[in-house]
Amino acid sequence: MTVARTTGAPAAAGLVEAALRLLAAGDAAGAEPLLRRALRQDPRDLRALKIMAQLQQGLGRSAAALAAYEAVLAAAPGDPDGLFGRAGSLMALGRNEAALTSLDRLTTSRPDLVGGHLSRGVALSVLRRFPEAVASFDRALEIEPGHVGACNNRGVALQEMGCLAEALDSFDRALRLYPDHAPTLGNRGALLRELGRHAEAAACCQKALMLNPADWSAMNNLGLALQELRRLPEAEEAFRRVLAVHPEQVAALGNLADVLAEMGRFEEALDLYDGALERAPDSADVLDNLGLVLHELGLWDDAVQTIDCAVKLEPRRARSYHRLARIHHLTLTDPRLAAMEALAADPEGLSPDDMVELNYGLGRAYAGLGDHMRAFDNFAEGARRKRSLTAYDERAELGLMERIARAFSAEAIRRGQGVGDLTGVPVFVVGMPRSGASLAAGILAAHPEAASAREAADFSELTAAVAAPGKGRVRFPEDYASLRGPGLRAAGAAYARRVRAREPEAAAIVDAVPLNFRLLGLIHLALPRARIIHVRRDPLDTCLSCFTHLFRRDHPYSYDLGELGRHHRAHQALMDHWTEVLPEGAIFELRYEDLVRDPEAQARRLVAHCGLDWDPACLEVEEAGRFVRRPIHARSIGRWRRYEPWLGPLIEALGPDLADDARGPPTP
Repeated sequence: MTVARTTGAPAAAGLVEAALRLLAAGDAAGAEPLLRRALRQDPRDLRALKIMAQLQQGLGRSAAALAAYEAVLAAAPGDPDGLFGRAGSLMALGRNEAALTSLDRLTTSRPDLVGGHLSRGVALSVLRRFPEAVASFDRALEIEPGHVGACNNRGVALQEMGCLAEALDSFDRALRLYPDHAPTLGNRGALLRELGRHAEAAACCQKALMLNPADWSAMNNLGLALQELRRLPEAEEAFRRVLAVHPEQVAALGNLADVLAEMGRFEEALDLYDGALERAPDSADVLDNLGLVLHELGLWDDAVQTIDCAVKLEPRRARSYHRLARIHHLTLTDPRLAAMEALAADPEGLSPDDMVELNYGLGRAYAGLGDHMRAFDNFAEGARRKRSLTAYDERAELGLMERIARAFSAEAIRRGQGVGDLTGVPVFVVGMPRSGASLAAGILAAHPEAASAREAADFSELTAAVAAPGKGRVRFPEDYASLRGPGLRAAGAAYARRVRAREPEAAAIVDAVPLNFRLLGLIHLALPRARIIHVRRDPLDTCLSCFTHLFRRDHPYSYDLGELGRHHRAHQALMDHWTEVLPEGAIFELRYEDLVRDPEAQARRLVAHCGLDWDPACLEVEEAGRFVRRPIHARSIGRWRRYEPWLGPLIEALGPDLADDARGPPTP
């Protein structure tokens, strides 16, 4: 704000002018004693008081700045500069309620002052009074419609309220005004990540970082977006870059631990979680994620105790209750269940994501108690809420699978036969989510001569680099299907090199990425000796398991029974297409029901198909990188019958040929 000029003693005025010259030259240390001498001569010199306050604020001395602004207001009660500066100093000191009082006085006396409304909105946001904050930002935009800071801060407040579409509109408005506004780009990237638009989020964060490489928040959000895109080595690099500059950032430390755990590097992850808890012992996020890793390692009691600690820190933390319900049977008298029910009765302050987690947690708890009606009601409510937050274009998704079948026709498969890379090490295990594909992959990965690819390679990503080198965008499936001999060999060799880099001695490397089912034609052509295993499970059991599971990523169709059933039909139609156009025996079919009823016999078939000798270690299953110490069981067969009265939309969408699947005789 503009510093007013007032008259004072001639000597004091000269000192002030000299101080201003020094400040203009960047010499704050030299200017400060001159201002103090001027104020000793005239303690009520308003000009000197304001310059001193601004100097202290600029040096980061918030307490001294506050004292100086109080002196301004003592000399001139109601002075706009004094009220504005006092509020800024109070906010810097964390005294936001007091700052808000000062800003209320300012905006009442100067209702046309954009900065007053903007700062008031920021103070209200810090106090989590987001609707009032949005109203303040709106008032600032009424006065100055082109104020990019007001648009940006308004978007942040709307995002906190769960108004994600409105928040995105606000960020987009800011970027129309100022396309290279780095803070808005960073915030927009974080919002796009929350909306599940991870590729766009990564691009937005990358642009923000080009403009401001020191923006650790944008770098952290870039890492999170890359993690969701399964570009885990890049995500690891992003989090390490944050920590190289800001080693105290607990969020980045925890995020790096999460990525390492997802890559199967559990010991490294545990060390990082420990380090994060040393810095922030009261971080419920770190405790939550540590609890899941402990559970994956089979340390169930430790996992429950760790997540219980998160709940004690944040008793209204819906995510923690959901995780407890996933890993621990809750009895009717368990206080955790009572706490979840109390949250559901009084959801004030819970975010839309919190409500999703809470409903899935209650669904899990009631299912464990055998109260299937209440369980389904909560699963359905959680799915409804999740679907409202999830971007899914069913027409495009189902159309894509039809396009894949057309692109990889029988003729296209015949044309590309026999030209790919001849390594026989990769094993691709596919199937609908919750179909048992991860169990089959775990059986194979447990073999002493085999290993899990985990997230070491993304066949689609590697192929894209070959299919359209240097292009910003690759058309799928068209660019993939147009590959010829050299391209197919290059794609197969690139994949083989990537997985071999981590497991150079393995005779079989198991890749269980769910979306690989779309790529089986290309996988066969690029790696003709690779094994492809398709795990099938009863469609109703598969779909019910999907519907009652809150996925982290990849399966947006699973939150509506009709969409889920239609996706399963399309998935099965594409698998039938692959069976028809690929050479006989290229796909090994395994029924989940057979596997859990007779694990050893089916495991032996599976291992033999991959060219390995039988080893009993294969029944000590590590499922998709997660240790499973309980024996394989058949209790989930026919689970859908407990929920049959509410599955009408699913049964209709599956159609009679799938819904009435009699499960068939066991495979010999």
